[in-house]
Amino acid sequence: MTDITLEGVYPAITTPFDDDQIDHDQLAQNARFMEAAGVDGIVPVGSTGESATLSHAEHVDVIETVSAAVSDVPVIAGSGSNNTREALSLSRQAADAGADGLLLISPYYNKPEAEGLYEHYTTVADAVDLPQIVYNVPSRTGSSIPIDTTVRLADHPNIQGYKAASGDLNLISEVVERTRDTEFAVLSGDDGMTLPVLSVGGTGTISVVANVEPARTSAMVAAALAGDFALARRLHHELGPLIRQLFAETNPIPVKEAMHMRDRGSPELRSPLTRLSPAHREELSRLLSDLEELPTPDPAKVTTRWPGLRWRASAAEWGRRSSKQSPIVKEWKSSLRWTARPRPPLPVLVSWMPLNFPRGSRQMTRTFLLTSLGLNRAWNILQPVNEQAFRP
Repeated sequence: MTDITLEGVYPAITTPFDDDQIDHDQLAQNARFMEAAGVDGIVPVGSTGESATLSHAEHVDVIETVSAAVSDVPVIAGSGSNNTREALSLSRQAADAGADGLLLISPYYNKPEAEGLYEHYTTVADAVDLPQIVYNVPSRTGSSIPIDTTVRLADHPNIQGYKAASGDLNLISEVVERTRDTEFAVLSGDDGMTLPVLSVGGTGTISVVANVEPARTSAMVAAALAGDFALARRLHHELGPLIRQLFAETNPIPVKEAMHMRDRGSPELRSPLTRLSPAHREELSRLLSDLEELPTPDPAKVTTRWPGLRWRASAAEWGRRSSKQSPIVKEWKSSLRWTARPRPPLPVLVSWMPLNFPRGSRQMTRTFLLTSLGLNRAWNILQPVNEQAFRP
């Protein structure tokens, strides 16, 4: 099975058309542009890719084009259906076409019960040896995958992620909470909710806005995963007006128009979708011009104070009563990810020492030890320094 770390930004890429035919040259250019901008993967033939109006042959052709266009990021292909046999067939074809992973929407219209959903997903996961993401989007399917079912599915070795597009942060937070001890990633499927989802333990996003602003979206997510929520909030609010405008009409109508305005393909859609209304077109153009006036961050330069260390735990997590209760202890390997092999910096080691002390002693001991090392603002030492992300 392909090994994918489901963390970061995965644009749900649009499918460009030219006179109702797929523009494969433009599709390949768009995929390469996003890869160069710093995204962590590409998701073709999802709802943003108008999979509902593609034939099965076109579906496979799009996956092949994107897979051939990119070299350093995984391709996670949409292959869901409300017919289990069809989902299985599409998933097998996607694997043969070069997909590195699969995104499967929950069955729509026929609205199966919990056991039916479980059997639907495990049927595909048993038969196709690729990492798979469960996609919960009640606004399109008419039903929400029960949390208990999601938790059961997380135990399957091939089901490695969950695209959360319910708009319900309580539900998403509970999925994160109940799957923390498994290799299971929770990805935002709603651009406006990406930062909140990351704040409760999500690992990334399958994004629409990343089609238009891949670098800014990638920097926002990288900052949040690195623990720099000041920078993440700044970028979130920069993107906010555009995100809202991209959903002023049915997705992917506005994002196709935005791509056209950025010279990345025709605004053409397949019927029954129609082009963005003139009033929304004018506002979208204004918002894109405003963003072009802002500095574009480089996601690769979003880092932390210590080389090789990505900090994802908040200071509040240290306030647990014992190391046994603390999620930071449970998630040592997943919360601190090493890109090199340096030893942990001394302040981090010191912060582990007093976990079993009484609460007041923990705080006092930590502050004393850190400040005695000549490190001012002891808590802030654990936060990233990301001014360099905006340097040319």
